[in-house]
Amino acid sequence: KEKEKEKEKEKEKEKEKEKEKEKEKEDVWYDEETKIDVDEEEKEKEDKGARMMEKVRMVLGAHMRFGDALNEITKPVDQHYVIRMRLPKWKPDVTVGVEGGMEGGYTEHLCVHSRFGMVPWNPTQIELLAKDWEIVAVPNPIYS
Repeated sequence: KEKEKEKEKEKEKEKEKEKEKEKEKEDVWYDEETKIDVDEEEKEKEDKGARMMEKVRMVLGAHMRFGDALNEITKPVDQHYVIRMRLPKWKPDVTVGVEGGMEGGYTEHLCVHSRFGMVPWNPTQIELLAKDWEIVAVPNPIYS
């Protein structure tokens, strides 16, 4: 009887270990494109950003050179939207916009906007010479 009880305890321990392994698998998802394990929170942020940009982004122009796109994003527009530029190969929520100026109290500069926030940006030569810049309209965060 004692041997049977020990065997039952061992089986229960094995089942618990299997459950723990299953939980670990649920906590991580596998990205087929990059072959990288990404934790669930990161996936959620990425999905949220992509869904947000799919809903709100309106492509106003495509296949432009950097200079033409820059001219477009500096023009005044409806206060409920902000005009930004992006390259099609970037993630859907990544855009470049002009920040600062009179209302910001500091010199105008380019910033990259994404689901993680905003950071100052300097384009690379590859980005400067690209011919496929898109102009997009996104809701102004002040009115969202």
